[in-house]
Amino acid sequence: MFGRRPDGRRIEKIDPIMKITPYIMPERSDAQVFLRHRADMERMSAYIRAQAEKGQRISHMQIIVAAYVRAVSSNPEMNRFIMNKQLFARNNCSAAFTILRVPHQPDAGEAVVKIKFDLTDTIYDVRDRMDAAVSAARGEQEQGPGFIDRLLAFVFAVPGLATVIVGLVKFLDRYGICPKFLIEEPSVSTR
Repeated sequence: MFGRRPDGRRIEKIDPIMKITPYIMPERSDAQVFLRHRADMERMSAYIRAQAEKGQRISHMQIIVAAYVRAVSSNPEMNRFIMNKQLFARNNCSAAFTILRVPHQPDAGEAVVKIKFDLTDTIYDVRDRMDAAVSAARGEQEQGPGFIDRLLAFVFAVPGLATVIVGLVKFLDRYGICPKFLIEEPSVSTR
């Protein structure tokens, strides 16, 4: 229960410097690193054109996410997180991003999509998973407001209820007793 999480396993044997880091830098913003990097988009665009000639449609975002999946599979230490000053290794490789519910219509609302990947996924597997998740999130719009939309409408209708619920979820998450379905909720609407 305490110290156990549905989204990761605790790493016990770590370097003392790594162990003290959450105490020195307790806030997420304490560890921010900024850098300037020039990326040559011509090579990526040339790759996309070459794939299109073969009949394979791939986007820039799918290439970036596929590179992330490959980086995590090659360097599992990248897929770690800190909670309650303890280091955890994630149980999965996932990416989350925001999409427009209706392409080219920002007023139609947005959705947050979270996708889990296998560490052996190729760029085509990543593309297929992303396309399926985006289609599913956009398809929910046609069915009307989903469960999360209705729940959030109720929570925000009662003054102060959102603060209490978010505080409770953060407390449960801190001590490893947050229900798994809250951590793994795949899509959240924003309007």
